[in-house]
Amino acid sequence: MVRETHFAFVGVDSVTMMELKPESWYSREGFATTEALALRWYLLLKNIVPGSENSEFPDQKAMLPKEYEVPSAVAETAKDILIYKKTGVCMNPARYARTSDLDSVHRRVCISGGVDVYSHWDDGPYDFVGIGASRWKFDQTPAA
Repeated sequence: MVRETHFAFVGVDSVTMMELKPESWYSREGFATTEALALRWYLLLKNIVPGSENSEFPDQKAMLPKEYEVPSAVAETAKDILIYKKTGVCMNPARYARTSDLDSVHRRVCISGGVDVYSHWDDGPYDFVGIGASRWKFDQTPAA
């Protein structure tokens, strides 16, 4: 069921990574200072996409169904923090979720448990790096 595998929350359009974790290595990075959550519903996969480890980023992205996108770093971090506050469970504690954001030297930003933000790997295959997933397109067809 969706509630077992996904987490929903409402984004507030002024929340950036710096609001979520102000003391960090990325305090001058664009993805952390200018990219904010949008004022909308977010529905993210709780864990990384199953079986997405050991794959390059383009291959991981191709694993996502058409209704899904790679989440931003702020969305993935907010999801992890909110899940932890609600349940006490840390998502992806030993693995990283790739996001859509790049740091200033064009390395992919990866999130682990909402507390570890890392960008020292390229988009190559690693056994501890999968991909996050955010459902962005919802069927608007009325029920019959």
